Amino acid sequence: MLFLNDCFFLLPEIYWIFSVIGLLLFSTTLTNKLKKVLVVKLGYVYIYLIGLFSFVLFCVPTLECSLLNYQYTSDLFTFSFKLLFLTFLSFCVYVTLGYFFFERVFFVEYYFLVGFFCISSFFLVSSNDFILFYLSIELQALILYTMAALKRYNVFSAESGLKYFVLGAFSSGLLLFGISLFYGFFGIVTFNDIKFVFLK
Repeated sequence: MLFLNDCFFLLPEIYWIFSVIGLLLFSTTLTNKLKKVLVVKLGYVYIYLIGLFSFVLFCVPTLECSLLNYQYTSDLFTFSFKLLFLTFLSFCVYVTLGYFFFERVFFVEYYFLVGFFCISSFFLVSSNDFILFYLSIELQALILYTMAALKRYNVFSAESGLKYFVLGAFSSGLLLFGISLFYGFFGIVTFNDIKFVFLK
């Protein structure tokens, strides 16, 4: 029963994950010519999916609750940030519709990457411990590595993706080392417990 309640509060994220995966599976069936024709139309479909996702997000109650063994929190603060992310996401997708023809880049997988970046942002905002926090940052970093090197035939794009990967691996190691030191000293990883430790 508790798992079903968690799934109910995670319904917007589940809906968005399945929508993005369905869009990716549809895009794999397209030929290169169809991708060049439908890349902009799929962008408008994507903006429509963002609108549906916002509607599903409004239908979920904004009560303060903790899910997944207090790893995921949902309240009015995280809800407002999710709506802000969706607004910026729809704006970014609309702006990049003309970029595909300007740079001669016709990668439909771009929408898949942007969608999972939005999901990782949702989990990052709602994370209540270091484990989910670190996994969300790593998912964002992997997506951004791919997006930096999206123009495969451009030397500068490949170079930026490689440099970003090296820098991200180094910073990820430092973050994980700091989290392990904190857990070694205090034995806790939940943000609520950390708040009570420092209040003492």
